[in-house]
Amino acid sequence: MEGISRPKCYVELKNLRAIIDCTELYIDTPSRPSSQRNTYSHYKARNTFKVLVLQSPICHFNFVSNAFSRSISDKEIVQKSGFIDFLEEGDIVMADKGFNIQDPLAIHGVRLIAPPIMRKENVSACASTLTRRVAAKRVHVERMIRKLKSFKILRKCLLLTFKGYISSIVKVIASLVNLQPCIIKT
Repeated sequence: MEGISRPKCYVELKNLRAIIDCTELYIDTPSRPSSQRNTYSHYKARNTFKVLVLQSPICHFNFVSNAFSRSISDKEIVQKSGFIDFLEEGDIVMADKGFNIQDPLAIHGVRLIAPPIMRKENVSACASTLTRRVAAKRVHVERMIRKLKSFKILRKCLLLTFKGYISSIVKVIASLVNLQPCIIKT
């Protein structure tokens, strides 16, 4: 990424390779009960497919996974998507506290920056400050996802006839988002 300037919020993290997050896409309710169970999201209370996205420090999508059924955890999607294979020793990945992926990343010499998991009875000022700092940097991946989902085809419930094409649809739309103006100034 030589010659491309990073937004100010990422300048201090020289080895930051990606800010990761998952997003869910609504789908029609399948007719088969087993398919309904495999795609049902308790978080969204709907049937969904889940996609892992990585935003680069220059605010572009640099990886979009294939779509997975909702029954997959964030840790599993990270491991099965193949994104770890693109990382190099010394890289930094930023994620939300729900991504419990320190171990798979550490095996590759990659550092994870995520807010600490805090309990109500044990909230320190240091942990609270770290959470705010990470959240301020992670907010941009959520804005990128919002741009992705602003495309008409992803705003509504996807038809099951699209099932075989959902991964491709999301990847093409992510490429189109990358062609749009950057979400923050450098």
